[in-house]
Amino acid sequence: MALTLYVDTARWRAHHKHVQEQFPGLVPVCKGNGYGFGHERLAEEATRLGADVLAVGTTYEAARIKDFFSGDLLVLTPYRRGEEPVPLPDRVVRSVSSVDGVYGLVGARVVIEVMSSMKRHGISEQDLPQLHAAIENVRLEGFAIHLPLDRTDGSDAVEEVIGWMDRLRAARLPLHTMFVSHLKAEELARLQQQFPQTRFRARIGTRLWLGDHEATEYRGSVLDVTRVAKGERFGYRQQKAASDGYLVVVAGGTSHGVGLEAPRPCTA
Repeated sequence: MALTLYVDTARWRAHHKHVQEQFPGLVPVCKGNGYGFGHERLAEEATRLGADVLAVGTTYEAARIKDFFSGDLLVLTPYRRGEEPVPLPDRVVRSVSSVDGVYGLVGARVVIEVMSSMKRHGISEQDLPQLHAAIENVRLEGFAIHLPLDRTDGSDAVEEVIGWMDRLRAARLPLHTMFVSHLKAEELARLQQQFPQTRFRARIGTRLWLGDHEATEYRGSVLDVTRVAKGERFGYRQQKAASDGYLVVVAGGTSHGVGLEAPRPCTA
């Protein structure tokens, strides 16, 4: 059941350089299965780009990739008290999304995530007064904000970041570095112009590794061919065939990490 990914390496790497030029200070992201390329390959490509930081999803991924990337490793999953300890070098930076989490990482290098309109995890505005004491015992690498991909309400991503910059500044917290996700190049430039004393670093995965669809091609083995008639139902979802023809079964699917559907909201 072969499913094979073919890569036009020259074109793929040209796209990487183009993204890097658009996003100065780029932090490549390598998580999950390495976007289909594998952790080792993406670590090599990040090194080729001259990246000094590589973001990974979990501490387990950091442990796996540390021997393939010599720079800093930023773990995106926030630290939680009671999590299973994983031996990691000092160049690993932990994300934190609560004041309690900061207190739990005494002496560690940390990036503090703020709560965005994603509503996933992060420090709230009400938490900011407590951060002064908490950050005294950690090595603060900066703050971070993970923004939504779509803004159906018409809101401005830059204004959301500016709102947090103003809150952090009003709380007299250090603003030397802000890690951001899901901003356009022109949006990042607007922020950098407005806050020249802060270094904005875009964490990018999908756009970097999979942004040029013409650089990759997927080929799967044909497993079976079955004749179907118009109106005949087929497949897991029992859809109806639009016309007489053939149903071609090709290797690939969830076992390969492709063909997945995002979960849909539901009510109990």
